[in-house]
Amino acid sequence: MAAATAVVVAMTGTLVAVATSPASAAACATNTYTRQFFANTSFSGAPKRTDCDTAINENWGTKSPGVPGVAKDNFGVRWTVKRDFGSGGPFAFTASGQDGIRVYLDGARKIDLWKNGSSTVSRTVNLTIPRGTHTLRIDYVNWTGAAAVKFTYAPRTGATVDRIAPLTPTGLSIARDAGIRRNVLRWSANKEMDLAGYRVYRRTPNQTSFGAPVATVTGTSFTDTTAGGTTHLYEVRAVDKSGNMSAGTSDVSVTGNPVFLRQFFANTSFSGAPKRTDTDTAINENWGTKSPGVPGVAKDNFGVRWQITRDFGSGGPFAFTASGQDGIRVYLDGARKIDLWKNGSSTVSRTVNLTIPRGTHTLRIDYVNWTGAAAVKFVYAPRTGATVDHVAPLTPTGAKVVYDKGTDSATFSWAPNKEMDLAYYRVYRQTAVGDWMPMVLTDRTSWTDTKLPRNGKPIRYYICVTDRAGNLSESTPFLTVTPVDTVAPTAPVIAVSHMANTPSSLKINWDDRTEEEMRIGGTISIYRSTGDTLNDSPELIGTASKDSSPTSAYAYVDELPAFDGTTYTYAAVVTDAAGNASPMSAPRSVTPDSVPPAPLTGLTATPRADGVLLSWDAPAESGLSYAATRVVRRPDGSTGYNNDGCSDAVDPKKPTALPNAMLCAGPADGETVTFLVVAIDQWGNHIGLDLAPTVTTTELDNRPDDALGEDSGVLTVLNPDAVTRTGRLEWACSDKAACAGITEHRLERWNVATRTYEPVTSVAAAPNRIYRAAVPLPLGETSYFRITGILADGTPAAVAHYSAARGDYV
Repeated sequence: MAAATAVVVAMTGTLVAVATSPASAAACATNTYTRQFFANTSFSGAPKRTDCDTAINENWGTKSPGVPGVAKDNFGVRWTVKRDFGSGGPFAFTASGQDGIRVYLDGARKIDLWKNGSSTVSRTVNLTIPRGTHTLRIDYVNWTGAAAVKFTYAPRTGATVDRIAPLTPTGLSIARDAGIRRNVLRWSANKEMDLAGYRVYRRTPNQTSFGAPVATVTGTSFTDTTAGGTTHLYEVRAVDKSGNMSAGTSDVSVTGNPVFLRQFFANTSFSGAPKRTDTDTAINENWGTKSPGVPGVAKDNFGVRWQITRDFGSGGPFAFTASGQDGIRVYLDGARKIDLWKNGSSTVSRTVNLTIPRGTHTLRIDYVNWTGAAAVKFVYAPRTGATVDHVAPLTPTGAKVVYDKGTDSATFSWAPNKEMDLAYYRVYRQTAVGDWMPMVLTDRTSWTDTKLPRNGKPIRYYICVTDRAGNLSESTPFLTVTPVDTVAPTAPVIAVSHMANTPSSLKINWDDRTEEEMRIGGTISIYRSTGDTLNDSPELIGTASKDSSPTSAYAYVDELPAFDGTTYTYAAVVTDAAGNASPMSAPRSVTPDSVPPAPLTGLTATPRADGVLLSWDAPAESGLSYAATRVVRRPDGSTGYNNDGCSDAVDPKKPTALPNAMLCAGPADGETVTFLVVAIDQWGNHIGLDLAPTVTTTELDNRPDDALGEDSGVLTVLNPDAVTRTGRLEWACSDKAACAGITEHRLERWNVATRTYEPVTSVAAAPNRIYRAAVPLPLGETSYFRITGILADGTPAAVAHYSAARGDYV
């Protein structure tokens, strides 16, 4: 730029003032060079002139630059510009001059052509400018002779050169023109110098992703005239000349947090096309006696219409406050709520309290100025307070969680609620004992839970939201985080025993904690050594899991060739579902053999009210269990055995005071019975029943007199073997015809002490009915019952007897 046309550019509002400048400093427009002329080649002292320059391209020849105090030789010129390069990227710096030229980026020299010469020198440098704001400085000197200088900087484009995408556009806003059903989008301009334009994308809330763009524009606004009445979400992406595209903006929707659509009319009837359509974040204007500054709109007889469509969430109580000079009207979904429609010389105002229903609604504010001063203001705000607002916010939507095992953290996010009176969101986490603990109160729509345990145990969360009146929403569905598991399980505790009903198999069981580990995917490995210690390299004989355990669930069976007195030592390691292995368990040594315990001595039988108590001398061998049975002589003369009701004296589930005794529970009905008892060692060895000692005794006889004979009639007890366990007696009539005349069933219990029957219950007869009655049985006794079917005249028609003994502890 020649000296005669050098300008100072100063921003004054939205107008550009241009004026020539003396040597004083200049305020230059954005991205315009500040130029300084020096009367020396060292850039020392005060510059002789400071002005602005839009480009560096000068050829002064052998003349001076035309600046007072600057000669044709031995002068310097410095250009400086500070600008935002957006995402940055590859650039080309090209400099040429006669005599010297140097180029700096953020103070670092990039081009150095610093020599007095008689011909033009030039250089191009390719470099990458980082994202953000940077300063360019170009120093030029002319020592003697002709003077010329040129510098350009430009982005290098092309898919093979530039792979840096533009930054995401900022400031995206949306306004709804409900009258003609269109949406107006605006955003801030990107700073990249190679920007090609913007792509606008649209989707409905039910669509999970955007398809092809609905528009590609070079400006910073877009009006969607095809939106209709459908709710849409929008995002904008920037694209450069190399085809690189930015990430999308955050989605905006007219149901989110929109701005007002504003229209200016040159009349007070809002007729014809508006003179201007733009957006407004708030309604608060005071134009005084001047026009609104819109071409075609005078200071009198004009109208302005604002409208906004937004989602109010759960709705609730609101206050609408309007004031203006002259007229103002406020509408909600087309229904007029405020009407101050009068030409006046003073401000009028009104506040209306109303309830907005949940969901999306449209506000419209019409303002007119007939004559005189013009001012308008409108606000709408939720009314809060526990006595006013009883409407809870809606449940947060779109809740999701992303777990990062690298940082042991879980990041939760959710869509923002639409209510205007939100206070904060609450995130709750379930504790190990099942309680819910509040973790955070936040006004943001994301939160990160840090330092999660690395134990693989699922953690449940939920999110809710509260408003400024204290109303709490319903909670979201649970969100579950399963952290990575790096915690080794506890060493198993194992036990080794004989596998019942096998000749030579051992069963390896483990503790409940190990079993629980296996239920959630763990595996147990069983090791064995011969001898009474676990050697350094025990044999892995097998593994078991909840789905692969051989023979027995949650047990491993080692099938040995024989129980021959060899000692074996076992141990185990449990590996959880994440692959973490426990320490080796404590070893367990066993020496299984095939030698049975000796026959018992001193066997006696003592009749009791609940059966027969058997006892014997304590054997010398330890670790024995016992089996007792009744010896039954069959009709054909053969011998049989019946062990019903006989409990093992060392059964750990049976508390007992006599380790060498057991009870064979049964009704005290005066029978003479013979019993035998055998000892069984831990390997299942016992003598043959024909070698076992026997004892004979006669049971007590506490039966009722009428129960000594056969039952009469057709009544049948249905659950004779379950009464002792359930405490409930069930019976029915086995002959429908024979029971047709029975009108009542009576259940009675025999009192041994008074030798009389006492009533238990009486029930009305009904066809095909099963009769039930609660009959708790006392410990240590035999209970006797009589069931009688009674005819209408009170005559017994059928009788059944039942007895059951509930054995007491030995």
